Amino acid sequence: AELGATEQIEAGVQEAALAFGGLGATVARAHGEQFDSEGLVNALAAKFVGHKRALIYITTHGIQLVRNRHQVGFGLCLDCDADRMLLPGDLKRLLDYLQQHGTGQVVVVIEACYSGGAIETLRGKGRTIVTSSGVDDQSMGGIFSREFLRCLSGGTEMGECFDKGRLAVV
Repeated sequence: AELGATEQIEAGVQEAALAFGGLGATVARAHGEQFDSEGLVNALAAKFVGHKRALIYITTHGIQLVRNRHQVGFGLCLDCDADRMLLPGDLKRLLDYLQQHGTGQVVVVIEACYSGGAIETLRGKGRTIVTSSGVDDQSMGGIFSREFLRCLSGGTEMGECFDKGRLAVV
C-alpha cells in the first residue's frame, strides 16, 4: 500500500473482469491474502474443474528469491507482510490437476515483477503462459496488463495483444 500498488492491483483486477467477461468467460475472484498457497490452489481448482478451458489471471507483487546474492527462484505474494508466497511449483500443481480432470487448455496471465521466473516451471502441453515481465524485470505498474487486456477485449488474437502490452512497457 505504501507504494500505491494496492490501487494498481485493484485496477488490474477490474480490467481483467471487464476483458474476460466481455469474452464470455465466467469471472471468479480469489483474494490471495485470505489463503495460504495450498488454500489458494484448492480454491482455484474448485472454481475451474469441469471447464474445458481455464484462464487464470494473477496480479500481485513478484519477488525474486535470493540466496548468497544469487537468484534461486521466484514467488508471488499472497501476503507480503506475512511472508506468504505462491510459488511456481504451487501453480504447476494446480495446472496439472486441472488438466488431469478434463481441462484441455489453460492460459495463465501473471502481472507481477519478475514473473518471467515462472515460465519454465509452468510450461506444458495445452498451456499458454503470459507474463508482464522477464526474470530480471519489474512489471511497470500494470501497464502491460492494461494494454494486453484492452486488446483481448477487442477480440484480437492473444499473440498480437502480447506484443501490444510488451511495446507499452518498452
